[in-house]
Amino acid sequence: MEVSSAGWCKHANWTQQATPIHTGHDQTNSEAVAFIPGLFETPEIWEPVDRWFGHRPVLHLDLPGHTPGDTELLQRQDPVPQSWFDRTLDRIEEHGGGRPVHLVAHSSGAMVSLILAVRRPEVIGSLVLVGAPLTGRRDRPSDAAAEWLACDTRGALVLPWLWRLALSSRWCFEKALGTVTAPPASRDVPEAMRRKLAGCDPEAVRQFAKWVLDQDLGNLAEKVTQPCLLVVGKQDHVVPPSHQMRLLRQLPQSQAHIVNGGHLPFLEQPAEFRRLLFGWLAEQGGTVRD
Repeated sequence: MEVSSAGWCKHANWTQQATPIHTGHDQTNSEAVAFIPGLFETPEIWEPVDRWFGHRPVLHLDLPGHTPGDTELLQRQDPVPQSWFDRTLDRIEEHGGGRPVHLVAHSSGAMVSLILAVRRPEVIGSLVLVGAPLTGRRDRPSDAAAEWLACDTRGALVLPWLWRLALSSRWCFEKALGTVTAPPASRDVPEAMRRKLAGCDPEAVRQFAKWVLDQDLGNLAEKVTQPCLLVVGKQDHVVPPSHQMRLLRQLPQSQAHIVNGGHLPFLEQPAEFRRLLFGWLAEQGGTVRD
């Protein structure tokens, strides 16, 4: 499905006209790009995409609790302290060298990117939101896995055991990824991500997951002033496409492109995602070219 320059998004029973995106604005005249992974992911998931940029430096950001030794979430009542957002924005600003940075974010990382964009809009030039939810509950009437994860008794007891099992070998890792994507994409998830996750504290990750489940960014999304591109997997079973289209309607300047894939379209449909990403960055005023 193609999205016209006027911001029309048409697919099956969905028709959405978003506000047309005006390119060439000084705010988006930037070459700097930063990547944010999703829940249960590390920046290494972007390694295949990273190679497309050659020697051009990009910034990779970790989510709270997703770095070995990061136990800050276990020591605070607020799972994601405001200081974390401030530190992250400082890193993004430094990476941009005084010019706005384009954020490419996946899943719950996309929720974080929306908060960053509203918190300091002068730092963020545009957003590419992949498999992005508007709320942590994703319009699901019931989600047994989410309820279990959020439970401070069952979740805290069982997750460490499941964590060790899923990360114990490459075979187990790919089997666990089967809940999100299918071969061959699961085989393309970098081994470095498995090794890094194995060093993380599963309870710290669970605390961040609880924070995600509590989020509802409906009101905040309306305050996002940057141009946004949503990349929606038609077969996304983690964040339903219909829910992602709700986010499209909330964002003042947005376009959506629906791809024939699931929750990891940058691995499942790499050629199409590459064309979308480099086309978007070029449209937003940077000098990035495929």
